Amino acid sequence: DADQLKTAAGAHPAATSSGTEGLVRRFRPRLHALPPADQRELDVQAGSIWLLVDDGQGLGTALAQALVARQQRVVRLLGAGVQPVPVRGVQDQVLEGSDEASLQTVLDRITYSNGPVAGLVHLLPAAAPLRSLDEVWDTGDLERARLAYTLAKLLQPGFARMEAGRSWFFVVTRIDGRLGTSGRGLFPLATAGLTGLAKSLNIEWEGSFCRAVDIDPQLAAAPAAAVVMEELADSRTDIGEVGRGAHGERVGIGHEPAPVDEREPVSGVDASSVFVVTGGARGITADCVVALARQVPARFALLGRTRIDAPAPAWAEGAQGPAALKAAAIRHLQRQGGQPTPVKVERLLDEVLHAAQVRRTLQQVQEAGGHAIYLACDITDAREVAAAVARAGEELGPVTGLIHGAGNLADKRIEKKTGADFERVFLTKIRGLECLLSAVPAEQLRHVLLFSSVSGFFGNAGQTDYAMANESLNKFAWMFRARFPQALVRSINWGPWDTGMVNEVLRKAYAQRGLVVIPAEAGVRHFVDEFRAGASAGTPAQTLVGGDSYKVAPKVRRLPALTRVARQIRPADNPFLEDHVVADRSVLPAAAAAGWMVQVCEDLLPGYRAERLEEFRVLKGLVFGPEAQRVVAELRPVEGASDAGGERHVLAVTVLSENGSIPQHRYEARVHMTQAAARPGAPLPGGWTEPAADLFERQGIYGDMARGALLFHGPAFRGLQALWSVDDRGLHASCRLEPVPAQRQGQFAANSFNPYLGDVLLQLPLAWLMLRSDEAGLPSHIERWEQLAPPAFGQPFQLSMQVTSRTRAALVADVTACDVDGRVLARIVGLAFTVSERLRQTLAGDGKPDLAAA
Repeated sequence: DADQLKTAAGAHPAATSSGTEGLVRRFRPRLHALPPADQRELDVQAGSIWLLVDDGQGLGTALAQALVARQQRVVRLLGAGVQPVPVRGVQDQVLEGSDEASLQTVLDRITYSNGPVAGLVHLLPAAAPLRSLDEVWDTGDLERARLAYTLAKLLQPGFARMEAGRSWFFVVTRIDGRLGTSGRGLFPLATAGLTGLAKSLNIEWEGSFCRAVDIDPQLAAAPAAAVVMEELADSRTDIGEVGRGAHGERVGIGHEPAPVDEREPVSGVDASSVFVVTGGARGITADCVVALARQVPARFALLGRTRIDAPAPAWAEGAQGPAALKAAAIRHLQRQGGQPTPVKVERLLDEVLHAAQVRRTLQQVQEAGGHAIYLACDITDAREVAAAVARAGEELGPVTGLIHGAGNLADKRIEKKTGADFERVFLTKIRGLECLLSAVPAEQLRHVLLFSSVSGFFGNAGQTDYAMANESLNKFAWMFRARFPQALVRSINWGPWDTGMVNEVLRKAYAQRGLVVIPAEAGVRHFVDEFRAGASAGTPAQTLVGGDSYKVAPKVRRLPALTRVARQIRPADNPFLEDHVVADRSVLPAAAAAGWMVQVCEDLLPGYRAERLEEFRVLKGLVFGPEAQRVVAELRPVEGASDAGGERHVLAVTVLSENGSIPQHRYEARVHMTQAAARPGAPLPGGWTEPAADLFERQGIYGDMARGALLFHGPAFRGLQALWSVDDRGLHASCRLEPVPAQRQGQFAANSFNPYLGDVLLQLPLAWLMLRSDEAGLPSHIERWEQLAPPAFGQPFQLSMQVTSRTRAALVADVTACDVDGRVLARIVGLAFTVSERLRQTLAGDGKPDLAAA
């Protein structure tokens, strides 16, 4: 029933108290380009194997060959009747059945002969072109989705026992390379929901890397296999789904605010509108229907399982009110000789209370100005649904809209779930929708509203089947919207609602995590707002309602002794390098190198952020020509530096370049990672400083240093607005850096460490040298770089620099950043610059290049 969307206690790890409705907002999904993936070694446990579920279309063969070429051991699972190309060194195993017992037998046979499974890659075939909506419900596709789900359940115990190395669970679909959002055509729906399975397992399984990869079906087998190999080796494991286009381009999916103007009227609904509503007789869907009826006198056929015309049971006769009914139920169970457990009492009460709730909903719709009837049926039974819809048409008129709110939960870890759980949770959503669309001609529909969940969009531990079902609804909405653009189609990904199932204990726990629960008043208002948003071309087929994010970082079981992450840096992929040019050569900013070091640590420890860097050194900077440079980051946990609770870890990071026969050390640092939230430090004495009279305005700060500008930096780094109080002791600066477009950031995206704003802090010593000496310098060493709550793009802040040491060859200074309230945002202690007159000549364009410390 739809009231299951309220989310039972502990069911959603991503929900918080929202004391005010203002925390609840509307969002829309947004695809965004992803840079090439940094590559981490496939560090599988010795003696383990990869399991490939073959697609029967050549990708399985190409991927098996690619894995074998990387010295991996592979077993291929084949469907009955599939005749694949043999691959040397790869064992093939035919699946005789897809039921749990048969699959367990096959897995036992494989592991007995070959060793434990370290990774599964389930390859789904690209579907032949589908001609009608009837074909998206393909039963063979449902069996493939069930196979992936069951394999995940059976592999979990072995993954949990892994003592060394990682484990993988990957699902590869061939929809459109854009995660089913392109609207290019129809596709099977059940396996499209496997993104929800992968995202949920990536949270639920500690030490496993789980991802769904959607590859454009136009990509041939060999390049598609190369794409899968790149994704398997991606060092960033917190991304649960990735799309790969026809040319291999990568996309991810995020979300952005999409508010609705509540002054707009509800459009497209009038007194002639007839909605068939599943799960709408009780719970949150009922509340939404009543709210819509208050706006428009529409008509509603409410479908549900409860038989409201059945007489009250004998044990309930004479009992008035919930308390009296509960007492009567307990007495009835005791008279039968049974133990009146809460579950048994609740089951008895449901028989009586559900019918009362349905009658109350019908009355509320009438009082609100609408008209409603109730029709009892099983929404997963096509005949019963067809009969109910036919009766709705007779009593109310032609059906013009669907509101599919029915749903069930069976929250538990996947290894504890049963086949019955999967049927009840997944099929209620998917087969229910199929039955509705079989009963109502699609072209007749002006409104299709689907109640989905943030569990599908973000993934959720304990809700693998529920996340799958809701992701299938999301994909359907995009597909249906493209086919019927005149209809208002919306899959609403609700956060959990603040109803009776969220008690005060949960509410406090959610508040501590900064996650939002939706008050009922806010939820129904957002439902009605979807009718205000309408069906224009710019409106999305999928929305999210709730807090800013419900994303949960995957757990990390342990840190390996050594992790190596490789990156190919191509200037063409990183346009920001055009803004950091010295002597006509692009130079990687030291802050960008530090930013990558932080990123690889964040990739290894999702959910942590960099608190500070220590002993950062530029050993030999990276200078670029047109060719790519391969760099490798080596990460080692610092022994004894992590705290006992695991809240903090310290990693020693070294960056090397591997473009010749001998690797060159480029940068090194110790990175302190923490789970603690970022908070500004205490205000500085004196707070925010007003600019002094000796102001050096921005127009003279950046530009051509040969023509008198202080700094060479291009727009991505131009954060200094003014300089003042420049003397032998240091200087002050007012700052603000406009956002750098994501496409310009390339592979060096701002994360918990923003390299573009970080570079602004590193510019002060150079500006001071240009104003107070005949020399220039570049950063070579940082003793400590603290991040309390680093400034954001567009945020005004001030910098102060104090010179602590000055020699002919070096300048050492401390730099502090503070906000408008004087609170410390970031602090650099012991910032050392290598200084020379020759470097000044290089920067001014009248000397030979001196980039040794760049």
